[in-house]
Amino acid sequence: MRYNGWNILVFLVCLLSIFGYMIYSTYRDYHKYKSQEGLNISKAINKTANKVKNQAKKITKIGSSLKGVLNILKCPVSIFSNIGKCSGYYYRDKLFELIWIIIWIINFIIIFIPAFILDKLIMCFIFKRCLNVTPNDVCISRKTFFKAFENIYYLLTGGGRYLHRDSSDMKKCYCSPPLVFMFNPLRNFKSYFERLVKSSPNFVALIIPIIILIILGFRQKSK
Repeated sequence: MRYNGWNILVFLVCLLSIFGYMIYSTYRDYHKYKSQEGLNISKAINKTANKVKNQAKKITKIGSSLKGVLNILKCPVSIFSNIGKCSGYYYRDKLFELIWIIIWIINFIIIFIPAFILDKLIMCFIFKRCLNVTPNDVCISRKTFFKAFENIYYLLTGGGRYLHRDSSDMKKCYCSPPLVFMFNPLRNFKSYFERLVKSSPNFVALIIPIIILIILGFRQKSK
């Protein structure tokens, strides 16, 4: 609160100084025009009006700049005020990004390289019709991986969030563009199972026990 009060005070002082300078500048120009011989009143008024207009534009720019500065200063305060939540979000973003990178490399080696070789040897050489397979065709993207995990988590928890960040989370923990670029959180997410969870919450609660029973059944058969 002290920082906000200090920022407001500085802003008001700057604003009053600007207005004072405008009044002084207008008064000075008026006396200058008045002392000149053959003064054109309409031209003097227009010139003064243009000066006031230009000063108003400067004030608007300064106000926008101050607002931007205040927003920049507000961001670290918001992060430190929610340090527990934000650090957890950052950790999950980077942990699952690392898991995705590992899965992507595995897909690249096991799926893409054989598919690429088969495409060049069989499709291109024999059939003269290349498929031009790229890694994006067979390797899962980061966004798709995050959405797939979030859909599973959403279903198993009956509507919970793990990687999805809503507008409130973005304002508190990702309030600066570099943070959004660095952590690239999952935003604008809508689960495929949203209707199922809302319409049949009791069904969701039975999923885990059913999965456990299926696993136990297979183990019993294997014995």
